[in-house]
Amino acid sequence: MSCRCCSLGKVRFGKGYHAKGKEYYRAGDVGEVIKIVASDRGEPRAVIRWPRTGHASSALLSTWEEKFTRAAASKRQRAIPALYGTTISGYAFAIDLETGDEIWATKVSSEIAGVKGSLAARDGTLVLASDRCRNRYCYRYRNESENLVPSNSVVRGLSSVDGSSIWSFTPDSPVWNFDAQFTPSGTLFFQDFQGGLYCLNITTGELIWKKEGQIGMYTQSAALFSEELNYVFSITESLYDSKWCSPYTPPGILSWCNSMQDTPGLVRGFHAVTGAKMWETTLPMPPAGASIGKLNSGEMKEHLVIGMGLSCKYAGKYMTVGKPSELWALSGRWGGRLWKRTGPTLWTSNCAGDKEGADIRRAMGTREKCQPNSWSNPVIDAAGDVYVGNHVGVLQKWGSPSSSAYDLALLSELETGAAFLDQSIAMAPGLMAITTCNSLIVMEA
Repeated sequence: MSCRCCSLGKVRFGKGYHAKGKEYYRAGDVGEVIKIVASDRGEPRAVIRWPRTGHASSALLSTWEEKFTRAAASKRQRAIPALYGTTISGYAFAIDLETGDEIWATKVSSEIAGVKGSLAARDGTLVLASDRCRNRYCYRYRNESENLVPSNSVVRGLSSVDGSSIWSFTPDSPVWNFDAQFTPSGTLFFQDFQGGLYCLNITTGELIWKKEGQIGMYTQSAALFSEELNYVFSITESLYDSKWCSPYTPPGILSWCNSMQDTPGLVRGFHAVTGAKMWETTLPMPPAGASIGKLNSGEMKEHLVIGMGLSCKYAGKYMTVGKPSELWALSGRWGGRLWKRTGPTLWTSNCAGDKEGADIRRAMGTREKCQPNSWSNPVIDAAGDVYVGNHVGVLQKWGSPSSSAYDLALLSELETGAAFLDQSIAMAPGLMAITTCNSLIVMEA
């Protein structure tokens, strides 16, 4: 039997395989033959990758039919290049990138909260968050009798070809900052707004493992995955000392339990396959956003770059308007701090551009203020430099001319007059695009 004949194999009823306490496959699983090798006796043997478990096994081609049947390639694997999006009225849609025509539009829920989340597509599956939380029953611990916090309570997988539903998953707490992180083994990661971390099978939506978040906390950041380290990172906040934040007294955590200027942040690194915690680091402020990449200030090794500081939506410590910020780099492998830099302090109650653009936004029928985080998500380029925007409306470039953490310098700045959203910076060969709360800037490298 040739490899082409069995490029996709489905496990027959009643068949399965476990070894050393691990499940490799079970009845109904579909695996991909990635190569054909010779056994010790010279017989052809197929090596099969199983997306659900992330493991690979092998089988003699002579006995293939005893365990597997041939599986037809799914039409979801033949998706054409498209732009995907959602609407607050509950629709997900796809637009042909070549023609601009609508490919499909699917009603997934009555409403989708327009929060800091994003969509992602992989292997024919579009992953998104939907079903805006409108009552207290979305929350596990918080007492939100009149829920005004925008969040989504369901994560869904749709066919990227026709928009049909494949699976849905309800996390313990809603998601505010949904950003799916895909792995080569067919799994995806995301965190809810308490920092609870979830590992799902991208094909079936099945929960593989999860880690509890910090009870009652809101986090502005999102989970990150490092393929090189095979680690996934939860970035959240730690419970701080406040009578409003106790989950054990009726009626539970109250709405006054929100992020404060001195609410400590918490970064946890987990092994992507087993979920074992590899390290944990406490931050002095609430995390705003983070990215992972190779820094020239860190010997071109994997590091997390994290912006910290209170969003301009909230008052500073003791109701002051001054809100400081910091920028840190942590080792992706160990969690130790490589360097830290003091960011700008916001000395007004509004982020840059919010007061100036309020009249225009009201006239356009949108919300009056943008109120983004203190930092955008950093972007690390191929040279190991870091680009990041802050709440006073300045885009910064940080890097080390001598490839040393002791020689980290602010290489350049661009004052835009408006603060930056989370996903504000995108790069392509020779180009960089930056979005602020009121503009789009495209620069040629």
